Amino acid sequence: MADMLSPLYLHPSDGPHTGVISEKLNGPSNYKAWKMDMELTLASKRKLGFVTGLVQRDKTNIEKQDQWDTCNSMVVAWMTGSMAPHVKDTEWYVRNAKEMWDQLQRRYDLTNETRKYKLCRSLYKLK
Repeated sequence: MADMLSPLYLHPSDGPHTGVISEKLNGPSNYKAWKMDMELTLASKRKLGFVTGLVQRDKTNIEKQDQWDTCNSMVVAWMTGSMAPHVKDTEWYVRNAKEMWDQLQRRYDLTNETRKYKLCRSLYKLK
């Protein structure tokens, strides 16, 4: 009998398009909102540990390795399914959910100091 509370469990209705959030990741402009939506979606499916690294691939149990590989692939499909085509094109070769998550964070969760300065200056001029 399958343990439905296990992060390695996939519900029969889970497919590549069932975990996709409505707003597509376009880049730094909507990364934070996309990340929050994706975290909620993954947490609701008990799959957040695949992107945080808490759910590790078993080193000895072949059956659990296969389950992990399947779930990891599903998480990757959910993530890429919620990306704009130009973002997805840069991620197509990454097949590990945590690596993809970390790569997206490095790429899009950066503070652009020049942009911040210009926005602050514009706000100041509004006064």
